[in-house]
Amino acid sequence: MPGRRKRVIEALCFVRDSAPAIDPDEPLGGQLWGTVRTLAEGAALLGPGALRIFLAPLAGLAPRVVRELSGRPARHRTEPELCLHLLSFLELCRLGGFALPAGSERAERAALLELGRHGRALDETEHLEALLLALAGGALEALPGLVFGRRPACPAPGTEPLHDAASFARLLAIAVLTKAPPAEVLPAWRRFVGAFPAAVGPGLLHWGHLVHAATTYYRHLEGRPAADVVPALHALVVSTRT
Repeated sequence: MPGRRKRVIEALCFVRDSAPAIDPDEPLGGQLWGTVRTLAEGAALLGPGALRIFLAPLAGLAPRVVRELSGRPARHRTEPELCLHLLSFLELCRLGGFALPAGSERAERAALLELGRHGRALDETEHLEALLLALAGGALEALPGLVFGRRPACPAPGTEPLHDAASFARLLAIAVLTKAPPAEVLPAWRRFVGAFPAAVGPGLLHWGHLVHAATTYYRHLEGRPAADVVPALHALVVSTRT
């Protein structure tokens, strides 16, 4: 764990120092994918202070992120992977306590609905992230296409963590839709947290999945404010490692 913390801090410093190099003429989604995953890992392993410190130099990009989510130009909205990175960035800003521009929630919900309508076109990792983001954002109208419009895939060798995570995401969705007590989901939530970092890898899970699930569990099941999500997640991650 100490070695991983050191590596995460180094990665976060790189994210912070690279902020001035963001190209204003290139889609932000493609430039932010590594950034949002590093920030999510930092939030989980280091806590809310690290998220706020290292996100601060980038938070001013939020208005541009919202514009791209709204589809100007159109390709920024229609490429699912870019859309997921943009949505994840806004979620981290919200969890970090940064103000978002007017119209951000409307743009997020529209993007999530678009992902829900094209759920079958997403690969397994994208589909899982879209479902977790829809839950985290309270976009319940996007759930039918993401939960019920897609048959669960049979896991290929080596992809069992992704299959298990998809099952957990469907459990979360049912819990949110039925307003289940948090205690009914808590054991599965703890198992999901315990799968990190071992389940992280190419084509499998990334730390953004964990942060999206935490937002759903703590905000929409336990009813906590956004400011409580990262502290609660960090405390649970630390407790499972000790």
